[in-house]
Amino acid sequence: TLEVGRDSEAGRWIVGSHHLDNRSEFEVWTNTSGGARRVVVDRVVRRADGELWIIDYKTALPDEAESVEEFIERSRAQYREQLLRYETAVLGRSEFRELNREDVRRGLFLVALGRLVSVR
Repeated sequence: TLEVGRDSEAGRWIVGSHHLDNRSEFEVWTNTSGGARRVVVDRVVRRADGELWIIDYKTALPDEAESVEEFIERSRAQYREQLLRYETAVLGRSEFRELNREDVRRGLFLVALGRLVSVR
């Protein structure tokens, strides 16, 4: 399934070598109600203009009765809090501390659809 996504324009952009920084399976620590927890962010991409993308890969497909747009909106709602935790953890790393939250974009790469969608 990941190969399908990589063949898409969004997939090629995510793994492209033209970025200022591009990390795969980036390990960070996040605080939860149960204490500190190690998480692995699927992809962290820093564009040449400094904008940072925190991307989580998802392989799910829309439900039978669900349109693609409904699936995208459901996925955004379902994973928003997780991506916010990832953002906080990534910005806590010394190499990214100079960034403001305005410099960060959170995204889901919906592999089966070959689409990168922004999550606000």
